[in-house]
Parts: sequence; structure tokens; C-alpha cells
Amino acid sequence: MPISFAASNEQLARANEAFYRGPATAPEYVLCALYSGLGQRAGIQDDAPALQALLDNYHPDLVEHGMLLLQKNQQAWKG
Repeated sequence: MPISFAASNEQLARANEAFYRGPATAPEYVLCALYSGLGQRAGIQDDAPALQALLDNYHPDLVEHGMLLLQKNQQAWKG
């Protein structure tokens, strides 16, 4: 079962965004669903800056069972 984490303040939201924007810290793959577990809310409601970093720097690799596997782009990194 996926677990949803939400940034509870702006400082945490910026730290999450920096993690996914940093070429040295961002993981090669990210497994995500664009909804939260509670009430099927849109994921953008939980951590919009991190989601924007994923949209900028990753591409879809696989979709299975409602989950999206993203792979880090190898070029045109947006820091």
C-alpha cells in the first residue's frame, strides 16, 4: 500500500523540492501515484513544489496498477 507524505510547512516543501532538483540527491527512479490515500485527493495538494520538480526533471517509464514509475531525465536538468 502506498503511503502519502505531505509537506506541513513551506520549509519542508522547499526541502523536498531541493531534494528532487539536486542532480546528486535525486533518485534515478520515483514511484508515485497522483492521489493521496485519504479520500483520493490530488497529489498536488500535498507537496506542489516537489511535484513540479518531478514534472520538470523526470519522464514516465511505466504505469502499472495505478502507480506511475518516473525515471530521471539524463539531459536538460532544471535545478
